[in-house]
Amino acid sequence: SEGFLCRPVREGEAVLFAGRVVIVSFCNQDFPAWFPIRRRGFTPIGRRILSGKEVNHFLPSINRRNLMVFATVGMNSEKFPSLTRARIVKAFILCIPLSALLLALSFTADYRSRSSLAAEKASSDLHVRRSYKSYEEYVNRQMRKTLDPKLRQIWTTQDWMRKVEVFSQFFSRLRDEGLLRNESKCLCVGARVGQEVQALRDIGVNDSVGIDLVPYPPLVQKGDFHSQPFANDTFDFEFSNVFDHALYPDRFVGEIERTLKPGGICVLHLIIRTRGDKYSANDLFSVRPLIHLFKRSDVVHVRQVDGFGLDTEIVLRKKSGRSSS
Repeated sequence: SEGFLCRPVREGEAVLFAGRVVIVSFCNQDFPAWFPIRRRGFTPIGRRILSGKEVNHFLPSINRRNLMVFATVGMNSEKFPSLTRARIVKAFILCIPLSALLLALSFTADYRSRSSLAAEKASSDLHVRRSYKSYEEYVNRQMRKTLDPKLRQIWTTQDWMRKVEVFSQFFSRLRDEGLLRNESKCLCVGARVGQEVQALRDIGVNDSVGIDLVPYPPLVQKGDFHSQPFANDTFDFEFSNVFDHALYPDRFVGEIERTLKPGGICVLHLIIRTRGDKYSANDLFSVRPLIHLFKRSDVVHVRQVDGFGLDTEIVLRKKSGRSSS
């Protein structure tokens, strides 16, 4: 009747009163109808107190309990948005996805940083000796050891039975663990004169062959482990103890994964605790970088062995899936 607003209002709502915008806010006290409510803000005439009569007109009696009115001046209702609790909640809800996105980006950046540090650590544990002017020079140096008459005499006589027996023990244990079967098609990589191939045949795995830069028929045929002369997905089982002779470790591993069948087993005997001999092309100081090179295989186990100066055995299984391309 006197231009006052006579309707229920909600906490936080901005309403127009006497040409001014006022914000309603709850407090924790009871005020009688006659209690004056301070109008906070600067007006052309300074601060002002709302009378109890004005309060009665402004707020119905059902809403007078625990209410205090604050006035915001200098703005009109057309320029001042309605600040309701619903709008505040809506704004808060809209902020949740943005906060989640920022959090996810933070975790992603942290994960990539940790992955990068792990990769750097792994690469530092594999040192490739880049002392060759060409690949041909590297091959000739490796063949020099394999063709050494004194070494070949030792490998094929007094050293022969000792190595065949030790390899037979290694392969028999792997067969007992279900990682090798008599029906498996097997390849020995870098087999030189083929003691490991003979050991496989002696325990009943007859479909076995080796490759080396220098062939030794009928056990070993000519082949470069950086580029195996076999089709994709050929073998069920591959063994090697010459990883330290690989000039390009990624190619060495890549060729094993290419020629292994899905689900096939790779067994490597490694030297980790000491440096290799003068013919070694790389030095491995942990299994981490080697595992990192196997992109399509899972580790089955890593354990210590005593195999002719080699101290670590790692077994990996190629993941099942599409054939190698």
